[in-house]
Amino acid sequence: MDIIKKCTLITIFAITIGGVIIFPKSGSSAENTYSNYLYAMRSGILVHDINMLGSSKENGVDFNVELLFQSPELLECIWAPHPHLGVAIHSQGETNQIYSGLTWEKLFKNNLFMNIGLGLSLHDGNQVCPDGCHEKELGCALLFREALEAGYQLNQHHTLSIIFFHISNARLCRENDGMNHLGIRYGYSF
Repeated sequence: MDIIKKCTLITIFAITIGGVIIFPKSGSSAENTYSNYLYAMRSGILVHDINMLGSSKENGVDFNVELLFQSPELLECIWAPHPHLGVAIHSQGETNQIYSGLTWEKLFKNNLFMNIGLGLSLHDGNQVCPDGCHEKELGCALLFREALEAGYQLNQHHTLSIIFFHISNARLCRENDGMNHLGIRYGYSF
């Protein structure tokens, strides 16, 4: 991983964690536990680079872990999204990613929920490969990430969900193959 990727990764991580710590949930105090900062943790298995809304050039699955933080007061003006930080590790070592952004969650009366996530993803896959290459070309190291998740809240703490997310550079770089993932996740809410 080159120095630009490392710096970008550290910046994404610092902004997410720093923002949650500096602007904690309303009413929290220094004496309270980490649940003042963490909202939920979700993990699961995703089908890597599915052929949906694009081309599929990589196979395998991703192992996904995501932390959702309590929404700080600062974000109440945009419907109180939860800052998130996650990682998707590819089983065959091709494109791995770390991502961060905001997740808006809607809970329904029948224990169903829906999330929409927007943010950025830093990956270690191919950006551009030589002519004649048949590998995925993502164009840039830092990509936009959009996610849609729907699930069922089993009880106060446990959820099961299906998630779809897409990463691409919105044609800001020369190549833009993009990548789609679909999977199932278990969640624990604090």
